[in-house]
Amino acid sequence: MEFEPGEFYAICLIILLIAAFFIFSKYRDAKKMMETADKKLDKARTDAENNEKENKRLIQEREKLESEKKLFDLVVSETKQTRPILAKLFADAKYEMDMYVSQMLRLKSRPAQKAADEVKQIAKEKRELIQTAKQLQYQLLSYERVFPWLEEFKEIPAPEAAAFSSACESEEYDVIRNWLSPEEYEKLSTADKFQLAFDRWKKRKKTAWEVGIEYERYVGYRLEKMGFKVKYLGATLGLEDMGRDLLAAKKGATLVIQCKRWAKEKTVHEKHICQLCGSVTILQCQHPEREYKGLFVTSASVSDLAKKCADHLKIGIIENCKIRDYPMIKCNISKEGEKIYHLPFDQQYDRVEIAGKTGSFYAWTTREAEAAGFRRAYRWHPDS
Repeated sequence: MEFEPGEFYAICLIILLIAAFFIFSKYRDAKKMMETADKKLDKARTDAENNEKENKRLIQEREKLESEKKLFDLVVSETKQTRPILAKLFADAKYEMDMYVSQMLRLKSRPAQKAADEVKQIAKEKRELIQTAKQLQYQLLSYERVFPWLEEFKEIPAPEAAAFSSACESEEYDVIRNWLSPEEYEKLSTADKFQLAFDRWKKRKKTAWEVGIEYERYVGYRLEKMGFKVKYLGATLGLEDMGRDLLAAKKGATLVIQCKRWAKEKTVHEKHICQLCGSVTILQCQHPEREYKGLFVTSASVSDLAKKCADHLKIGIIENCKIRDYPMIKCNISKEGEKIYHLPFDQQYDRVEIAGKTGSFYAWTTREAEAAGFRRAYRWHPDS
């Protein structure tokens, strides 16, 4: 089949156009594939870089956490009562805050270089003082956790606390002199003058320590009326009582009693129960032949957690126990059969045991005591 020259060229042109279109389509597809590949490669590179950054960040965070954990473990494992590491961290934090103030003074619109230098110097001195103060604070807290009764001394003036800690006893006539004048002593009868001294003593302004002793005596009196033989350790031993205010024995068993006469808004917490439990355990170990039980008596309320601890540790609790008026004059019959009555401010008052003694009793007044044949424990001799 023959074509005219014009037709032949037209056919060739069509073939070339088709080929060109085909080649262009392939090129376009190849270019798209290359662009897609480049994008994927760029994304892979970006992801790799991001992953590397993320890995570095995670590594840094892990190192930081490990460092903080080591510091935390170090603080927790501190055995010194002063906790020097924790105290230093606290002081360092305060120091950085002060240094920030110093830097701000330098960078403000009208720099205060001299003030900044002074703040910096003070910050260094303050850092040491804060650390020392914190160490002492931690040590005091450790003492209070072991011996909760130390908290009571926060409310007692230092001279008063020192006097009670030494448990010194003054001469009987010095005590009487506080409540009676020489003229009253000479003029009044024996029963009347000591009753007057007793009445004035009851109306005196009481210290926190005296309020506590008065409560212990009241609880002891109630126990004696129930047939217990009571030892008043809080009143006779002072700080050496180890939280055992009273020991009340009956039928081979002994109650180890801690008394707290607190304001109604205060609450007894678990640490006081645990401290009493420790005292009971020590006594039980020292005297395994006897049976010891703990009893906590307070005029305040006891927290729910403290009650749970007491139940678990088998410690009895009497809460909201208010003190009431009761006969306070001890009328005692000695081994020799001598009848002597003791007033609450007498030296031997808390050492005298009258429970279980036939004829011994608590009297309301000195007249009642003397009517029963009892005489005053001590004779008062005024200065000549």
